[in-house]
Amino acid sequence: MSFYDISYKALEQERVRLNDKLNQIYEDAHQMEGKWRDAVKERDQYKTERDTLIRDIEALRRKNKDLAHENKALRLQSNTYFDEWQNALSENENLQSVIEQFKHDLQYIEWEVVPALKKQNKQQVELLKDFSKFINYKLEVIPANATYKYYRSELDKLGVK
Repeated sequence: MSFYDISYKALEQERVRLNDKLNQIYEDAHQMEGKWRDAVKERDQYKTERDTLIRDIEALRRKNKDLAHENKALRLQSNTYFDEWQNALSENENLQSVIEQFKHDLQYIEWEVVPALKKQNKQQVELLKDFSKFINYKLEVIPANATYKYYRSELDKLGVK
């Protein structure tokens, strides 16, 4: 074996080792490139998601603003309805007191006024009967008197005989 053989053999071994190392570097670089592409793809996906979320947040803010406005309107409307309800309750209480007053007045009329009017009516009917007898007597005594005839016709219209 010569020096050149040993050197050539050592160089050949070194070349194979370096070639293997280079192949390993290429393979590692290829893997790194794949990981880099995956990372870029993942980054783009995150950007897309971020952009979508930003648009969603903007839409939600607008919706929140609209809902806040609608909520304010509904609160005002509910306050109005509450006030109307309170007014209706107050009016109902007032009407109940009026009804109670009418009931009281009706009882008073039934128990006090109607009997008094019936008594007064009875007295007036008796008076009209007496007056009718008086007119009948006067017509018997003075049949041609126009005044007595007029009173008799008025009494007849009233149904007093």
